[in-house]
Formats: sequence, C-alpha cells, structure tokens
Amino acid sequence: MTDREVLAQLDAPLLILDDLGTEKLTDWAAEKLDTLIDHRYIKGLPLVVTRNVPEAQLSPRIASRLQDRRLGKVVTLSGPDYRVQGEANRGAGSPF
Repeated sequence: MTDREVLAQLDAPLLILDDLGTEKLTDWAAEKLDTLIDHRYIKGLPLVVTRNVPEAQLSPRIASRLQDRRLGKVVTLSGPDYRVQGEANRGAGSPF
C-alpha cells in the first residue's frame, strides 16, 4: 500500500480493519495505521475493528482510541475458533 492509497482511506464512509494486531508492522505501516485510526477518531468517522489479540499487544495510542466509550462501542464475541475447528474436520466430510 502506498501513501496515496492510505490517504484515500482516511475519509472512507466506513473503514474495517480485520485481525488488528496480528500483523508484523514495519515502522512505516505502524505510522500509517496510527494516522488512519487517529484521523477517524478525531473526525468521528465509523471504524470497525476485529482482533484476536489482547489489548496489551496493541500500541497504547491505538488501544486508547479503540476503547474510548464516548465515540464507540466495544463488542466482545466469544466462541470456538472455527479456523482451527475446520482444520480438524477436514477429511471428515466437512466442506469447512
């Protein structure tokens, strides 16, 4: 992703970040991620984030933005990891 592509996402009607915190970020990518989240936080733009990592593994600045109850809502979902379950069922007639 280029700087131009990142900037194009700043004001997208809705931005969804999937599996936040599982990636190994370069300094450039960490800076761009912080810019995206901070911009959307300041402007009050919608952002949906999914993550499987504890909050402590996120940068403190990003974690604070995502936890601000004035602008958002944290929804915790729990259940089995279907990716792992699907691997166990492969070969047992399951399409998953």
